[in-house]
Amino acid sequence: MYKIISILALFAFASFAHAQSDGNTYLQFGCDQCHGRVGQGSGAGLRLAPAPLEFEDFADIVRRPYGVMPAYSPKVLSYEQLGRIHAYLSGIPEPPALDAI
Repeated sequence: MYKIISILALFAFASFAHAQSDGNTYLQFGCDQCHGRVGQGSGAGLRLAPAPLEFEDFADIVRRPYGVMPAYSPKVLSYEQLGRIHAYLSGIPEPPALDAI
């Protein structure tokens, strides 16, 4: 019984850690305010998902953006956090085709 509880607790923690590593960092830094809750873009920010830029290009733009987006230095947004945001955006599936709706 103890093994089953331990395995379930580990699974629950891993699921929570995965959720933390994805959308929460994106929301924590307010990316959704301009880019939409799932990176769909808006009048204020470009579409980021699905299929964001490669990580290196993505990180360069976040560090040295153009337009009105503020720059996020490593002191504000670590590379680990930036990686979690990129992982979240990379995991967003393509929307269904219009003719399938």
